[in-house]
Amino acid sequence: MLSYRGKGDIDMGFEFTNLQKKANRKLALTKVKYRNMWNGEGELGYTSCGRNCYEINIAQDAPSEEVKAVVLIHEVGHIYYGHNDVDYKKEFKTIEGLCYSLGYTPIDLEFYGGYMHFLNIAMDFEVNTKLLTQQNRKVMADMGIGICVPQMMEIPFKNSFRDYYVPLLEHITPEFRKQARALQKALESLQDLAKSVSGFDSS
Repeated sequence: MLSYRGKGDIDMGFEFTNLQKKANRKLALTKVKYRNMWNGEGELGYTSCGRNCYEINIAQDAPSEEVKAVVLIHEVGHIYYGHNDVDYKKEFKTIEGLCYSLGYTPIDLEFYGGYMHFLNIAMDFEVNTKLLTQQNRKVMADMGIGICVPQMMEIPFKNSFRDYYVPLLEHITPEFRKQARALQKALESLQDLAKSVSGFDSS
């Protein structure tokens, strides 16, 4: 049984690895909540920084106790690898600079749903390859739940979430980049028109 600062225990159904035991020491700084997810079906968990501790939120309607346990390990992983301590504004600036240096533009990140989703995929890659076991992945697969791993994009294992930025950018298709640039130009034209009509055109 896994104890935590919340109500009740989780029946794991499997044993922790030594690395998972080490990561789970972070639970001493964590409050775990079971709740209905605000954005509807599909979300199983997320982690945030509370006032005095990290907060792990897990879907109370997750399909099994074993799934809840894997989700908990995954979310603890984000804390263990320092993802919740990242300054997101600075990280987005780093990603933006990398985009321009490699010939991409920030709008290309919409391939993944924008900056935050791009970053979250990279962080999920780190947690799911370094902390989750084959047995953990099987628990999820048996319930029809996919695990976000770099192998699904034929990206090799990397040591840190930041090491996945370049491979993720390279995975963006040329067709999408072409469409994204066309959309960006159209939006810029609309913005210029709006400024002109509203009298704010500086020319």
